[in-house]
Amino acid sequence: RTSCFTWLAKQQDSVIQRIEARAGEILGYSDINVEPFQLVRYTQGQMFKTHHDMGPIVDDEGIQIIPPRRLATFFIYLNTTPRGQGCTEFPLLDTVVCPRRGRALLFSNVEASGEADPLTVHRANPVGAGVVKYGMNIWVNEKSMQ
Repeated sequence: RTSCFTWLAKQQDSVIQRIEARAGEILGYSDINVEPFQLVRYTQGQMFKTHHDMGPIVDDEGIQIIPPRRLATFFIYLNTTPRGQGCTEFPLLDTVVCPRRGRALLFSNVEASGEADPLTVHRANPVGAGVVKYGMNIWVNEKSMQ
């Protein structure tokens, strides 16, 4: 990862509390399963190489799960970038989602068996000169975050 990021404290104000509650509710979990929000910023050439949100990709072993398991990921685009810049790519699904303010991705990181879903391996492609991409990660995991 070459982007910059910061964390928002859990339940730091009423807006964050409502978003945490809604994220948990959408997935059938409590807000205590929602991790602190991560704000990210990508500038010229910055990217996040191919990865999985449950842990590192190990060549011979697949995805090494790091507890607590991140069951689902929301990624919210906070601004629009020029066409084709800063897109999120899911190479095994042959799917690309480009940043548009207010657009959100939601994907499950686990299969029904509880194992990491290899299809949700993804990457954040770089942005060009003069372009900035802002986003927010919201992860819902299996453990209480209080």
